[in-house]
Amino acid sequence: MNEINFDALERKAQAFAASGMFGKMSKDEALSRLILAHDLGLGDVSAMRDIYHANDGNIAIRGPAYAAKVSSHPNYTFDMTESTRERCTITLTRRSDGQSWTSTLTIEQAEQEGFSNTEAWTANPDAMLYYRLLSKMVRWYAGDIWNNNTIYSSADFTETQNVAPEKPIDIDNLPIPEPEQVSLEELDEPEETTEPVEEETTETEENTVPETAETNTVSAKDAPF
Repeated sequence: MNEINFDALERKAQAFAASGMFGKMSKDEALSRLILAHDLGLGDVSAMRDIYHANDGNIAIRGPAYAAKVSSHPNYTFDMTESTRERCTITLTRRSDGQSWTSTLTIEQAEQEGFSNTEAWTANPDAMLYYRLLSKMVRWYAGDIWNNNTIYSSADFTETQNVAPEKPIDIDNLPIPEPEQVSLEELDEPEETTEPVEEETTETEENTVPETAETNTVSAKDAPF
């Protein structure tokens, strides 16, 4: 692991805190996030966005960042062989010797553990089952992914701080608004129209131009437009 350059980290922390890009945080909080990210092998942006303290003081990583870290690790790989709103199955494999482990987590188990009644679990149970099962398997079989630190995912806690939604919006499956309902009576009923009323004008001698009067005419050539 590379040695930490505290001067550089302090300058980065000051810049992140002052920018407000990742919410309101002090320089010290930004610095602690950067130090944690350095120790866990995460980038600076991930330090600001994906690391947070869980309700019991443990360190947790946002689900997508957790999965990305595991999938990019040189010594491990995993396959999600089943993923529904009711259950998830993952096979984790160690590349060096081919040792593999397979485990399944169901929504019934999550309910027994008190997770299914939270907003994230209700909205995206398939994603939450995936993140929780993966983090469990990493803690059991592949702790060296996080340099032997006990790191949880955001799906491992019923209450967390600064947790972003775990699943992106599927723009291809957004609900289509129903057309406005119009009754047949409204369709048959003619629209009321008001015709403009022309005001009657009477010609007077003052408004009448004598036939012999000269009128100024402007040709297209001389027009100002």
